[in-house]
Amino acid sequence: MNKFGDKMIKQEEVIPLILEACPSFQEVWGRSEDKDLLYVVMGDLARHLLSLYLDKRTDEFGPLCEVIERLHAHGDDFVRELATIGFLEGVQNVWGNNDADPEGFCRFLSAESRRWWEELNAFWRGERHYVGEGLQKQMTDEDIAQVRQRNAGQSPISDTENR
Repeated sequence: MNKFGDKMIKQEEVIPLILEACPSFQEVWGRSEDKDLLYVVMGDLARHLLSLYLDKRTDEFGPLCEVIERLHAHGDDFVRELATIGFLEGVQNVWGNNDADPEGFCRFLSAESRRWWEELNAFWRGERHYVGEGLQKQMTDEDIAQVRQRNAGQSPISDTENR
């Protein structure tokens, strides 16, 4: 149960929810040899969505994004991470590496999923130590600058402060 008393979504429930929301993925899923590797399947889904997007067939994006929102809100730890690192980051990587703007997909996301999308962006910009850091605490401009300095190999703490 989650904090709202709802049943937590488990990993074995993810694919049926996705197939219900995005029936066109059924054929891709049916051909997959990696059905037990959900992160690989999320990459397959990201490629499938890119194909749909390029064909201007986005009618399944809304229902699919509702499922992704449910995974973020009601998934167990594995499922929530899969929704972010497996699915959202998969879309960002697959689309970005195929000369498609991932923000074209972002507009279909609901509030919680969009927050995680933005966390991924902040992480890749070097503004977070880890994905989700900005959701756990309010990040100030100074915090972000310190993270960027550390990520660039520069310590924000001077040598005199280390003594």
